[in-house]
Amino acid sequence: MDSYNENIYFRYITKDRLIIFLHGYKGNKDELKFLNDYIIKGRNTSFLSFNYGRRNSKNEIIDINNTDKEIVAQIKNVLSVYKFKQIFLIGYSLGAAIGIRIVYKKLLKIDGIIAISVFDDFK
Repeated sequence: MDSYNENIYFRYITKDRLIIFLHGYKGNKDELKFLNDYIIKGRNTSFLSFNYGRRNSKNEIIDINNTDKEIVAQIKNVLSVYKFKQIFLIGYSLGAAIGIRIVYKKLLKIDGIIAISVFDDFK
């Protein structure tokens, strides 16, 4: 199943692996588009990316306090329908910090994380 709209991009390729991409502060589900193209076509892997965080008119995320919970809820929605043998997170900037927080708090069972250019402004 493929799903693409203004808030989510999900491409089911295989049940073996899912890679979840978490975008940066001013980014969106399409940030680093070359990465999801490579993962889907080059690595034959299922892929999930989505928009998150409350935003202002400049597309800046204005509330990150519950973003990790929001992201986990979005991921669990997909995992309630699809089962994967392995799940990996790739986070960019703020997305990397959120991904680390999700793994540290054990909010999801994650098999690995790649943190790119980590930015962390959490209190």
